[in-house]
Amino acid sequence: MGFQSRMLRRLPLGVRVYPLDMTFCFLGVPSAVFSLIGFSTSRALSVLPQWAEIGWAVMLLVGCLTWAIGTLTTRKVGNDIVITRVELMIFGLTLVSTTSFIYAVAMIVLNGTTALLAAVPLMAFAIGTYLRRVDLIGRMRDKDGP
Repeated sequence: MGFQSRMLRRLPLGVRVYPLDMTFCFLGVPSAVFSLIGFSTSRALSVLPQWAEIGWAVMLLVGCLTWAIGTLTTRKVGNDIVITRVELMIFGLTLVSTTSFIYAVAMIVLNGTTALLAAVPLMAFAIGTYLRRVDLIGRMRDKDGP
């Protein structure tokens, strides 16, 4: 067994099963923290009032962390893989989707059509996280489990 296989087995199940979710969760944390402590600011967010910039950063941070925590509660139950705290994951996805949408719109408001190259992938991410949220809610209602 190779080094990579041994390392992979040591990772939590949620990281192994949902690696992109975990990657996206942790991509937002530095942006949120740097924005909150004033270390770095975004020109796009300057279209928002100060309280909204702080609210955006808090929403992004809480969203990323709750999405990550929800994902990390992934367990194997028999032959099924189950997220035991799916509500946390849904809450986090809701916040991350909202903050991504706000940021994309702010970029377009500030820079017009020249921002489309950067805003469209972010808008796609907002739509994707929203659809993931809708799927998880549907699975909960159907009792199939996520």
